[in-house]
Amino acid sequence: MSSRSSPSIVIDCRPPAAARLGAGLACLAAALIPWLVATGPWAALASLACAAMIFAGFHASGWLGGANALASASLSSEGDWWLVGFGGSGEGARLLPDSRVFARWLWLRWDGPSGRRQALLLRGAAQADAVRRLATRLRLQGARPATGSDSLPS
Repeated sequence: MSSRSSPSIVIDCRPPAAARLGAGLACLAAALIPWLVATGPWAALASLACAAMIFAGFHASGWLGGANALASASLSSEGDWWLVGFGGSGEGARLLPDSRVFARWLWLRWDGPSGRRQALLLRGAAQADAVRRLATRLRLQGARPATGSDSLPS
């Protein structure tokens, strides 16, 4: 549980433009790869299927819009999470234990009434201080740090 003297933290959870561009390029690559293997109607069908599956995955995760897209997340001083979607509707949620804290970014996953949601938070210039405070608070609450070269030292 957080200290009651800790201020609430509000984070903008919209995917950065580079992430949306990367998701779009992944869909394009998925559409082009079948043409490297075959030609004709089967390649066109495989191309459409691959691009649709990749798009559906990014759409379901909220990176390319969709019902699970988050506009913001806030952590109250009591340790309660409040998630707000792009439509302005909000809901309480529970941070899942498989969320990770890295040196330059946070991968957060929540479970709420409308299902599981996730956000990739980068330490961009616009919200670097808020992401740093959130990472510190999550480490104090016991969020599992990531292992590997990009993880924070303990």
